[in-house]
Amino acid sequence: RNQTFIGTDEGVYGMTFVGPPFIFSFQLLATNCGVGGKNTAIDVDGVVYWMGKSNFFVFSGGVQEIACPVRHFVFDRIQKDYIDKSFAAHNKEFNEIMWFYVSTANSEENDPEPDSYVMFNYAENLWSVGSMDRTCWSDAFGARQVPFSFDSSGVLYNQESGVNANGSAMSSYVESSYLELSNGGELLYLVDKVVPDAKMSTDTTLSITATAKKYPSSTAVVKGPFDFTSSTGKLSMRAKGRQMKFKVSSSGTTDDWELGEIRINAKQDGAR
Repeated sequence: RNQTFIGTDEGVYGMTFVGPPFIFSFQLLATNCGVGGKNTAIDVDGVVYWMGKSNFFVFSGGVQEIACPVRHFVFDRIQKDYIDKSFAAHNKEFNEIMWFYVSTANSEENDPEPDSYVMFNYAENLWSVGSMDRTCWSDAFGARQVPFSFDSSGVLYNQESGVNANGSAMSSYVESSYLELSNGGELLYLVDKVVPDAKMSTDTTLSITATAKKYPSSTAVVKGPFDFTSSTGKLSMRAKGRQMKFKVSSSGTTDDWELGEIRINAKQDGAR
């Protein structure tokens, strides 16, 4: 937008060239939205996204806070002493921005490297979280057809290629958050059938697991995993609760799949 975006600890500025020889003007764009580290901001087609110290922001002519349902999950587990190691990465093919950061799950006491990420799909306004050991990332460009990255041991990865981990089985999964089966959460529901929806190869086997809770603080009851393939029409199961989440996973060397919209058969089971 004909200016240079500058992020500080406390706010963000726009720097504009005024005239020769080296005259620039500076405009304060917003405060209380400082960047978390020097590599946590990224430009995507003239729009700047960045990770702050406790939230995520976007600048597209004006600064806005991005609504993030996983914000507390990320910032409650990020190691603040190493937030400067966080960095932004772009995967243009899937309209994704990822921020890699050092989490509390990293037990390395001496100079730990990023081990987790939070991903934002800016085309569909969706968020997800995960674990991945990466210290830098470059999107596909020129002769490179896929993004590439390095882990903390210096291994180079071609991302988004193949369906296994260099010949070894690769575990992957998609897991939802807990879903309220009724608007007010006052009723128990019995789920007795799941209709899977996934685009997969004929040699792919997926598993689905349902986790139910009667109350938010009660012990979770896990049902499954239940396996299904491309020829599976439905899965029979019995899971009861007010809240339920689903996880679809694979762990083979040839599994190639894309998840669609799963449907469930839920029956009201009382208010106990």
